[in-house]
Amino acid sequence: MLGFVFQAFHLVDELTALENIELPALLAGASPRTARERARELLIQVDLEDRADHLPSALSGGQRQRTAIARALANQPLVVLADEPTGNLDSARRSPPGGDPAALVAARRDPRHADRGRAADRGTRADRRRAIARRGAALGLSRRRTSLA
Repeated sequence: MLGFVFQAFHLVDELTALENIELPALLAGASPRTARERARELLIQVDLEDRADHLPSALSGGQRQRTAIARALANQPLVVLADEPTGNLDSARRSPPGGDPAALVAARRDPRHADRGRAADRGTRADRRRAIARRGAALGLSRRRTSLA
């Protein structure tokens, strides 16, 4: 199962933060009680339990982002795809207790595996750099001469 965190949040305006978080679980077939309990747990994890009954329009950008993160985790996905998941969070909230930002939205839901997500990202960037270097070499460009000017 996948979780998604969109840069523009895409929260349902007519639903409270709690209802937005429980929605994916309900759509996946969870009982209303189970979905509500999981949503309350996630609100606590993202430090929004006091905003559970607020509509998205009454939440700050960072609070909406944390609601979207919690919603993405509602069905305990193995993978979370996120577009700038911490971009709207204040600096104190960009890292969870313990300090690893990858643990906030990890490639795996278990924070013990957060390093795997970061290592995969590093590998992807390194692979991309190697591919660009190979293409440049194939075109006869050297590392020193990166522009035509």
